Amino acid sequence: MSTAGGAGTPLPRRVRVVVLGNSTAMYVRPRRKDRRDRNYGELLEESLRQRGIDAFVVNEARWWDMVHRVLPRWEATVNAHVPDIVILNFGLGECQPNFFSSTVLRWVYTWRPTLNPVGSRFRSIVVRPLQRAMAASMPHLSRRVGMRTWRLPPKRFRSELTRLIEITRRETGALVLVLTPNPPGPFLQNLMPGVDDRAVIYGDLIRTVVADLADPEVQIVEAGAVVDKLGWRKTMLDGLHYTARGHQEVAALLEEPVLKWLDGPGQVG
Repeated sequence: MSTAGGAGTPLPRRVRVVVLGNSTAMYVRPRRKDRRDRNYGELLEESLRQRGIDAFVVNEARWWDMVHRVLPRWEATVNAHVPDIVILNFGLGECQPNFFSSTVLRWVYTWRPTLNPVGSRFRSIVVRPLQRAMAASMPHLSRRVGMRTWRLPPKRFRSELTRLIEITRRETGALVLVLTPNPPGPFLQNLMPGVDDRAVIYGDLIRTVVADLADPEVQIVEAGAVVDKLGWRKTMLDGLHYTARGHQEVAALLEEPVLKWLDGPGQVG
């Protein structure tokens, strides 16, 4: 390992990581009871630091984010952080049926705390009943549309993911780790029948994109391994977002390729 100015003190290995994706990469469910209930980005940073690596993880995942929304803000959310590693967590939002637009869903389900009595009254009279009505109609609508509609159609998802990876590799040289969609649990399957089959299709699309790029520094990380190990209830209580234990296992999956990459030629210091 490199040393500082001949003093004989090893320089720490340094790594900057950017996480991109939807709320799956952000939230812990049930909600955090204390700071030890962390998402996988936080846990990855912590585990790398415990190994003596000067790690800094920036989580740029967003509520209801999708892969085609990243490139318009790529300079600010990716390139500005000068990342060594970029983690992509997309697919489960894009594969869902598009009977309610993403704009509508973000507006209806985004938490907007307010002390304004008019705003609070509006939410109780209009928004909450709308949420319940939309949730009640989703199973019927999902069965009716089948595979005829997507939030981001498969062909475009594939091209947008390819373009995001290519520009990230070209401009930053970063290692790109691409998580496959976590298999949706029973709760989400009951809410949107067929979403499990949709997730399989998009998982295969992600694997195809990575295989076609044939770049050793673009790698798949199979999120389904966590469900295989822990089961649904311990992995994703609401069928979509990881539990604290689920995040721990995803962080462990990510740590392995990160450490292997860091130990490769030219990565020390």
